[in-house]
Amino acid sequence: MTTKNTVDSWGSVSRFFHWLIVVLILFQGTTGLLRHELPDGIMNWHKSFGITILLLAIARVIWRIYAGAPKPVEGTSRAQALAASFMHGLLYLLIFIMPITGWIVSDSGKRPLNWFGIPMPDLVALNETTHKTFEYWHEQMFWVLVVVASAHMLAALYHHMFVRDRTLTRMLKG
Repeated sequence: MTTKNTVDSWGSVSRFFHWLIVVLILFQGTTGLLRHELPDGIMNWHKSFGITILLLAIARVIWRIYAGAPKPVEGTSRAQALAASFMHGLLYLLIFIMPITGWIVSDSGKRPLNWFGIPMPDLVALNETTHKTFEYWHEQMFWVLVVVASAHMLAALYHHMFVRDRTLTRMLKG
């Protein structure tokens, strides 16, 4: 098993970033949706994991630049490859947008942001209009992420169950 990506498969570092971010996003979605029913302290975890996802996304992009990406699975049409690239780009964009909009929601709404107890700098000043605007966009982008991530997952399952190619297995076991 290689740490770096090959032309045919994702390496262990890329797979680690992928699946860790997936697990953290599932936690984020759950705590975000249940925020009114959960104890107050959970939202501190939500914020800390949001910043963690942002840091992991930065590291993941740097790793991808360094390690490259596998070529499309043999038999993939040009249109499918372009669609997959677009969807991956959109996923990356959303993985950056979600923590940044959440950070702005915290800063603008009298809720200081701490990353596991470490105070984070303010991105914006206290402002109710900014707070409401970014709270709205943070929630809307979550639903866009749900749709795009679901399409990503369904495409991988389609390739695995119907096309029977290595699209899914190369992210599971290299």
